[in-house]
Amino acid sequence: MNGLFFCEDRNFTEIGDISSNSYLRGLRKVLPATIKPMEPVLKEKPPGEKKYLHSVKWDGVRQIVFLEQDGIRIHNRKLRDRTRIYPELQVLKEMASESGVVFDGEVIALNGKGQPDFARVMRRDNCMSQQAIKTVQREVPVFYMIFDLLYHKGESIMHLPLSQRLEILDTVLPNPVPPVQIVEHVSGGIHLFERTRELGLEGVVSKDSTSRYLPGTKNNIWVKSKHYKDITVVVGGFTVKNGGLNSLSVGAYGDDNRLYYLGNVATGLSQADIDYLDKELRNFVCDTSPFTNFRKKSQNQFWVMLGLTLKIKYLEMTSDGHLRHPVVMGFVSVDPSDCRLGQ
Repeated sequence: MNGLFFCEDRNFTEIGDISSNSYLRGLRKVLPATIKPMEPVLKEKPPGEKKYLHSVKWDGVRQIVFLEQDGIRIHNRKLRDRTRIYPELQVLKEMASESGVVFDGEVIALNGKGQPDFARVMRRDNCMSQQAIKTVQREVPVFYMIFDLLYHKGESIMHLPLSQRLEILDTVLPNPVPPVQIVEHVSGGIHLFERTRELGLEGVVSKDSTSRYLPGTKNNIWVKSKHYKDITVVVGGFTVKNGGLNSLSVGAYGDDNRLYYLGNVATGLSQADIDYLDKELRNFVCDTSPFTNFRKKSQNQFWVMLGLTLKIKYLEMTSDGHLRHPVVMGFVSVDPSDCRLGQ
């Protein structure tokens, strides 16, 4: 784990001297600087209509990859540059049949059982320094799972139906090899949903094969169905036992922009995580509870300034608004204000 409070290094890509080929650049179609990813809507189970295509929901981090004649740019769901963090994706320059394309997909890392592991991939995504990137790259190899193509030959194809975009994607990447893979889309979402449950995977994403790509939106033409619920939370305090850190007090913001306490969590933290947090969080202790619905302070309860954010999976939300059986999946680099109820 590489620290609690993350600072974005936005100078990830270098701009080379283009004076020698400015004429050629003038003729070249320029890809957009960013594209806000389209998001699926959460449903209990995959839709049954035949027009839907279904794929495994990979428990990774969303990354948009821009392949231009000059090279590759990468940004995440929050439009933050991740080009330096995933140097292995530079192989797309040789793998793709052409430039002027934009891929949509997820970067994943696998655990010892061959399953996607969110905590492992976040070790990569949270790296900032060049030395840390090199070190963690050796320890945590990643794969880029591509499931859509947004630009082709320098032109947007987001207006085309998904089925046609996937056909074009196959021509752009006719022979992908690790760490790049094209996600398989199948019919029969219910069967795939049950199979992912058996394999211990996160769930299924279902998409209308006739649909356009609508950047920056959530729409029922894309549906995600998961075997567990998850939420991004902010740490507002911690408890101690026998002098050491025992659990984290977490919460999320409601529609009224007040922070609501959702309970305490420790399951999923390694001993190394606990030892690190025990030392670091004490530097951010404050006198006042940040939670609107939990202000009682016991001898073993401490409040902290907001900064550390986590992704947590849980079974259900109880009637009193607490997470049942919460498990820490990993540390995430998001603004605390983005930790919202009803995600």
